[in-house]
Amino acid sequence: MRTPSFGDFRRTIVDGEPYWIYSVFGKGDKTWQVTLPDAYLAYLKRWRTHLGLASPPPVPGESTPILPSNKGDAIGKRQVQRIYEEAMVATADRMEDQGNADEARQMRAIRSETHYLRHTGASQAIEAGGDIRHISEELGHANATFTESVYVNSEQARRRTEGRRRMV
Repeated sequence: MRTPSFGDFRRTIVDGEPYWIYSVFGKGDKTWQVTLPDAYLAYLKRWRTHLGLASPPPVPGESTPILPSNKGDAIGKRQVQRIYEEAMVATADRMEDQGNADEARQMRAIRSETHYLRHTGASQAIEAGGDIRHISEELGHANATFTESVYVNSEQARRRTEGRRRMV
């Protein structure tokens, strides 16, 4: 089991353009690079400052876990799952308090599915006009056809639903 560390973040420059990447180790024991959104770096620096790390940006080769436990090692997969689930339930409770019972019910239905974070990120990238081939690569899919079948088809279904609900 590989522990994600701050050393997995790396600043790189291509054609004079600096940007950050994150090395992901995932399905099929494959490693691939994900380009970090520029806006993410501020959150990453804030997290590192909160942890009391010396340098706001990550340092090459750094072994500090991204999600450290109280003992100094990394929190486990099950702990991450539990934190996610607690956040989803708290969000659903707030939605319900604000009169959004249907949305709260949907949130509770997916409360234990961390994979939805991945789907949300990919869907947002597609909605923002991202190239399906690039999104597919960053998701680690074997080809863009699969990504398109999962995300674009669901986007088209959503469009149909929204279209049917429009007022005349």
